[in-house]
Order: sequence, then structure tokens, then C-alpha cells
Amino acid sequence: MGFALLAAGLALTPLRKKRIDLRPCSRIEGFGVMDTSAPPLAPEEIIRRFTAKESEFQQALSRYTYQRSARVQTIDEDDHVDGEYYQVDDVSFDSTGKRTEKAVYAPQNTLQRVTMSPSDLQNIQSSNFFVLTAAQIVITT
Repeated sequence: MGFALLAAGLALTPLRKKRIDLRPCSRIEGFGVMDTSAPPLAPEEIIRRFTAKESEFQQALSRYTYQRSARVQTIDEDDHVDGEYYQVDDVSFDSTGKRTEKAVYAPQNTLQRVTMSPSDLQNIQSSNFFVLTAAQIVITT
């Protein structure tokens, strides 16, 4: 009976509002006064430099060979892997300079409760890096 009274007493205790301090934090806490001065570079210049580097990256990427692996797993209610799609591809170039992709490891697909369509598999195999080049943007003022 003592426990029931204690529980009833806790239920009747008024809830107190938590105070939130909205004052700026000190520099010691990792925050300081917001710098509202103009940036050293105009936004258009930042974008120009960024996309120029992206264009360089895209050109370099077209000459690299690499190995790509893709894994999709299903997990049961006990957090154990119960199915898997896994494939490793070599991405390289043939003697004429044409890009080729060759599966070097692809065990049987054992996915559970989901299916992967041919277009899903093609998306994984032909996924390209997201590159934002200067030719792809338009800056308006």
C-alpha cells in the first residue's frame, strides 16, 4: 500500500517547466559572436572556383581505373543479416581506351523480402560520381 501511495504522490507532483537560456554562449563553450562581415570572395567567385575543380575531377575520373563494390542486405527482426546482394566490379579501359566494367566477384543473390529489378542493378553498376561542373550551372544575378 505504501508503494501505491508513493506512486499516486508522484503522479500528483506538478510538472515544472524547464528554463531555456537563450543568451549567446561564451567562446569557451565553443560559440562566439557571429561574423556578419562580407566574405573575402563573392559567391559567384566561390562557385566558379568550385566548379572549375569539379571539372578537373571529372576529367581525371575519366582516366582512372578502380574497383567498385556494392552491397545490399536484408536484416531480420533480431538484427541479423538474412539476405544479401553483393558484387565487386573492376572499372578499367580496354586497349582502345573504351571504359569497361567487369564483375570479378558476385555470389548468389540471397535477398529476403525485397527484390531488385534489372534497372536497380543497372543503377548500382553504372552509378557515377556526382560532379557539378561549370558547364552544368547557370549563375543569375
